[in-house]
Amino acid sequence: MSLFQNHAGIHLTGRKIELIEIIFDSKNFILENVDEQIFDEPLSNEITDSQFISILQNAYNKITVRKSLESVQVSFSLSNRFFKVFEVPYEETLTEQDLREHMHWELDQNFPQNKNDDYAVQYIPLEKSILRKFSKAVVVAVDKKILKKVHAFCVHNNLELKLVDNAHLSANLTLHMQKDFDESKVTLTLLLEDGYLSASLMENSYPVYFTTLEVREESDTTHELLRMKEQMDRLKINTQYIEQVILFSDFNESLYKAAQNVFGIEPVKFDPYNSIEKNETIPGKGLINEADKNFYSSLGIAIRLI
Repeated sequence: MSLFQNHAGIHLTGRKIELIEIIFDSKNFILENVDEQIFDEPLSNEITDSQFISILQNAYNKITVRKSLESVQVSFSLSNRFFKVFEVPYEETLTEQDLREHMHWELDQNFPQNKNDDYAVQYIPLEKSILRKFSKAVVVAVDKKILKKVHAFCVHNNLELKLVDNAHLSANLTLHMQKDFDESKVTLTLLLEDGYLSASLMENSYPVYFTTLEVREESDTTHELLRMKEQMDRLKINTQYIEQVILFSDFNESLYKAAQNVFGIEPVKFDPYNSIEKNETIPGKGLINEADKNFYSSLGIAIRLI
């Protein structure tokens, strides 16, 4: 008997909601639902709780009218705009308590306008390797207010909230659904959405570097990638070892050309759905067949419990 229960992945940006639902029919995992809906108003953490939930609820209602969810369990991936991301020194000899105190201190130094007690913090150790000479930890912090809003939305809709994660970290999970993906290669993944560009560098599928930058105009893409590369150079990360560059974004020609120029590698996009059975009758199935849409983050958080 499978321990997996039907599970929906919901991805939130400032302008839309994306939804992927995976069910198990005793033999196979099946893509049961895929849909998206533009918000009536921009979604941000600055608006009131009632406004946030109302905007999200209106969009969610439009999706469920087209096809109701079979799942009770849901997980959310949130756009980079909702996170603070930075690196701190990391030593294995540090206790968990010492490391967390140091992370909160760094959060206070990097973002003095915010109270660090207002943030839920997770960290990812970045070990020494052929790519980087010094161990670090990347800190990914999200305002607890948005977690409370998401939880309130789930309670209102009788949904069981399982996980909340960063959009790019969720998207990285889809790499293992690609039959041709070679995890032994040093891989750089890029995500451009919602006014933010993020980069994740992995060696044997293990993170070595992760960062986010705000991008105000499409023309800034090359400049921001150069900034990222310069930051890697300062951190003594050897970018010459990068063997493949993967784009998670909806197709963006500017990002494609910029990544090719900066890293000297032709970026690739892949179809993460070629290894999963699909319900051919779902209303939104055509969305994942469009060249510029792949729903990487919502799919990644949906499969995380598999």
